Amino acid sequence: MPGKVLTKNSRRKDGKLHYLNTTPDNKNANQILDSALETNNLYKIGLAVHAFADTYAQQKQYGGTRVEKYNKYQWLDRVLANPGKILWFKLQREIPLIPIPVIIEAVKDFLGIEFSFKYSWKDKNDYKNSHWYRFQKAVKELQEEAETILENNTLSKMELEEL
Repeated sequence: MPGKVLTKNSRRKDGKLHYLNTTPDNKNANQILDSALETNNLYKIGLAVHAFADTYAQQKQYGGTRVEKYNKYQWLDRVLANPGKILWFKLQREIPLIPIPVIIEAVKDFLGIEFSFKYSWKDKNDYKNSHWYRFQKAVKELQEEAETILENNTLSKMELEEL
């Protein structure tokens, strides 16, 4: 979250300044947090609090405290219906160098089996009430609000040389 460029904390480790460096407790982060709080949308508030906390966290290391191991696929296990497709999704992310589509075509041609890798919701009638869906919607909404705030406070003051 870009902050106030001419503060002591806005300098990079090499001592240089950059207009988009993060600074603790900055105007942009505060306005985005205020905007989220006005909505009473817990997903937006969580996103904005995260961005606000990052204005401090980006300044130093975490402090050596042990943190619970993060499961980057926990959300996926909660919303997708087919365990095979969940495994397939994970494989694609973990081994991106394998040309999976080429392998699928070869297996399909060799065995004559048709594969379908379309994802489906566990609850097709109520998926819009899932945490995952509502979080993604909040991300999009807050992103639009943040872009407006950043444009007004920071980006509009930047000039680019003609290319």
